[in-house]
Amino acid sequence: MNSQTQTSLKLAIRKLIHSSQVKPEAVEEIVKAVENEQVTDEYWENLFNNEGADIGIKQKIYSPQMVRLMTIRAMVLPETLPQLLAWLNIQPGKKVDENQMMSLELQSKITGYLKEQIKEKIIQGIDLLMIKLLKKQITPEILASFFQMEGSIWNVCYQDYVKIINYGLNVTPKSEMLNSLMDNLSDISNNLSNNLTYYYLDNLSDISNNLSNNLTYYYPMAKLFELLAEYKLAAYFYQVSCGEVPQNILSKMSLDPQTYKDRDSGIIIYGLYITRKATKIELMSMQMIDFMSYIKRGIIDWAGKIFNVLKFVILGIIAITITIGKLIFQVLLFLFYASICLAFFGFALQNFGVFFILVVIYLIAAGSNNN
Repeated sequence: MNSQTQTSLKLAIRKLIHSSQVKPEAVEEIVKAVENEQVTDEYWENLFNNEGADIGIKQKIYSPQMVRLMTIRAMVLPETLPQLLAWLNIQPGKKVDENQMMSLELQSKITGYLKEQIKEKIIQGIDLLMIKLLKKQITPEILASFFQMEGSIWNVCYQDYVKIINYGLNVTPKSEMLNSLMDNLSDISNNLSNNLTYYYLDNLSDISNNLSNNLTYYYPMAKLFELLAEYKLAAYFYQVSCGEVPQNILSKMSLDPQTYKDRDSGIIIYGLYITRKATKIELMSMQMIDFMSYIKRGIIDWAGKIFNVLKFVILGIIAITITIGKLIFQVLLFLFYASICLAFFGFALQNFGVFFILVVIYLIAAGSNNN
């Protein structure tokens, strides 16, 4: 890189950071430098540090010049975008402060001069934020607040980024994704194959045909797209990460037959079958049904046990009654035989005298005959 290019680039950076007005020729000079392969990331880093970027981060120096410098730095060096978010203290639910507003003013003015090379750099920055999101190094709420900032250049390019993901998930088979994107989204980027987007899209290849486990890794993306009102993407990543999709997400999706369709009262999004998450009322109803079923089973179990006890008692009573009956019968039979014996013995006693006299008479008669 010749000295004239270096001087022109330094001058362009200073024109942009020291003036509230965006000079087209300064933007053009930066675009030319981005296109120039001789201007390496290391050179860019040194250039920004020479203007005080590293000191501004360490010492938290906030001035109009420093805010503009850090904003331009994040545009041409995607890996520094997370630093910009942290430095500007982007937080969900908070009003835009003075420094953030100053950055947004510069972004909105540069948007009109965006070239494909700068868009590509910005999309790469979004890629890096998404990877940090998946690694839980940044929250969905912070990213949603950042992407929704009015006038943000990242908000503009985020819309293109969503198109990339939408198109990528619709491409079948996944191996054809890059070629199709190059043909259909050439206005977004001339070298999308280098984007880290494909790092996680590639992991999702053939997921609609083989989803045996919930990939909780992707839950932050589901939450982010829900916050950004990208409900079809939110539904897809909820299904991927949780195995089910909240009803409020499904109810907010617009009718788009090319993206999802009904099949046997079910929903298919990007080739993935969707399971609707039960609402709280439905969960309570199911819990009540389960409870009633438990009570019913308990009553049946106890009724069975009581029946078995009663059956045992009744059979026992019957057995005892039969035994007692048999005993009584035997006693009565014994008494009957005993009474017969006693009656015979009594009869014998009553007739003993008569028998004795007859014997005596017989003996006398016998004696007389002998004489």
